[in-house]
Amino acid sequence: MYDTDQWFATHVVCDELGPYPAEVRTMRWNGFLRPRFRRDVVERIVADTANRDTTTPDGYPTVSLAGDTAEVRTFGAASELEEACRPEGGWYHLGAGYWPWEEHITQETYIYAAWRQGARPLRAAPGGTWTVVFQDNGHWMAVLDVFPAQQRLDQQELVAVLFTEALGSYVVPADTPQDAEEAARRHFAAERADVLPDAVTRPHAWPSVRIAGL
Repeated sequence: MYDTDQWFATHVVCDELGPYPAEVRTMRWNGFLRPRFRRDVVERIVADTANRDTTTPDGYPTVSLAGDTAEVRTFGAASELEEACRPEGGWYHLGAGYWPWEEHITQETYIYAAWRQGARPLRAAPGGTWTVVFQDNGHWMAVLDVFPAQQRLDQQELVAVLFTEALGSYVVPADTPQDAEEAARRHFAAERADVLPDAVTRPHAWPSVRIAGL
């Protein structure tokens, strides 16, 4: 079983907001991430939401700080308090569980998306082996996909596509895709423990690297 208490460094976006540095777990809400942020990042979110139109039917909530509390208010003339988010151990779980937070993708992956759409139906491999596709951003990874490991021909096609778009992938034995993602994030975090968060690096994760499961 994957460890839902472990957090991993990444960057997240929500619609046009972001990207923001954050930490995430593999446990999701309706497929979306449930990130946590440091206060300086929350202050950026406050400034960014203040610049959005909140008076139209398509407006968005705004975030403000009242002391240590981040207050989320609904859009519109009759603005109401939607969330009072207080820090837990220095972290704000802002919008976790109801804002559509997603991992920031630093470059488009059109070739991979086209390959994925046209790939033959995916079958769970014997023993439960999964492919975790990701962007290598030095200190943090952005997970694009988790699916059953393919047969050899499909795997060769996948490797060629990933090389073209400078993407990496891990092949992980696991019972569930959540377990596979957890193992992948742990492995990446351990390998990049000495990389500074703001360091500019070149992608150097290889496709189809086999790693241990949980």
